[in-house]
Amino acid sequence: MTCTTCRHDQAKRREWGCDAATPEPIAWIDPCPFCSGRDDSCVHCQGTNRVGIHRCPNALVSQRELHAITAAALVENGVMPDSGGWQDQAATFTQAWPLIMQEIEHWRGVHRRMAQQQAKK
Repeated sequence: MTCTTCRHDQAKRREWGCDAATPEPIAWIDPCPFCSGRDDSCVHCQGTNRVGIHRCPNALVSQRELHAITAAALVENGVMPDSGGWQDQAATFTQAWPLIMQEIEHWRGVHRRMAQQQAKK
């Protein structure tokens, strides 16, 4: 789904949470990045190890996060965000990188499975 699909379709905007939260999650973050499912009192997953997303990702993600995702993808191809090696990178980036890559791999898998299902049809 892209923003061009929802831009002029109010039903899609409601379905995807473009303007307000949806009653049911439109996607899940799995595993929970806050407790990894180890804390039954986690306010994010309540111990289920899954965090529901009730808004369009484009409504939640800032330009800062998009830059971090782009930088993580570049690192995967051997290009560091800052000059030097891994230890020369910003501490916040080196801490965020594993989580970003985990999420990128998750969505690559989702797209791979969707393509396989389409190919079977």
